[in-house]
Amino acid sequence: MYRQHTKILITLISCAFSACSSMRPIVNEGPADTSLQRVQGDVYCYYQSPDKKTLLGPYAACLDEKLDLFARVQEKGRYRFMTIDRLGKTINEIYVENNHVDDVEHGHYRFIDHGKMGLFSVHTGQAAVRPELDWVSPVTEKGQAIACIDCQKSWDGDHVYHHGGRWGVIDASSSWVVEPTYDAITHSDPEFVFLKNRQKCEVSHNVPELFEPVLNSCFGEATVSQATAQR
Repeated sequence: MYRQHTKILITLISCAFSACSSMRPIVNEGPADTSLQRVQGDVYCYYQSPDKKTLLGPYAACLDEKLDLFARVQEKGRYRFMTIDRLGKTINEIYVENNHVDDVEHGHYRFIDHGKMGLFSVHTGQAAVRPELDWVSPVTEKGQAIACIDCQKSWDGDHVYHHGGRWGVIDASSSWVVEPTYDAITHSDPEFVFLKNRQKCEVSHNVPELFEPVLNSCFGEATVSQATAQR
């Protein structure tokens, strides 16, 4: 036991002076070792199978601590972020808004493809919402997101915002919770605020069942999707 503690202490002291640059990163045990590695200042992702080690990169940065089925990386020399698979193939381009790369919110982050936006699930490694939207908000804890179709992007200084078009609420299974028939929708926890014909209606997102009766009461028409109405 004493020798083991001494060995750990020597290792920690060595790390303090060498920044552990030559040490193998600690990763979770599993059938294959997957992690990140820094080589001469460049950042690589690597996937190590039982018979070989494959380096992917170099990249400017890695947003994830290890490469499992996929990892999020920053392209070298550009402020552009991508999701790559074990072969280094780009799965999607991560959305950047107001110079901030999109975070994972409740298991999802936003991505773009040919100017359209979708939602990517970190649990399945696949698109939860296909890139068919002109803008979509981060997912709430209830798995809902504001989305717009045919909306326009404008800037107020360095801040980007979207306006016009048709707005609705979509869930992480790509179903419309509220059909895109509104002039605008905003979200301020725990409420969605719906705007239509200069009228405003507030609905709590914590109780999706209230969408239909509250919106019908505010606007006097059925605007909730049939799928939601049957829940």
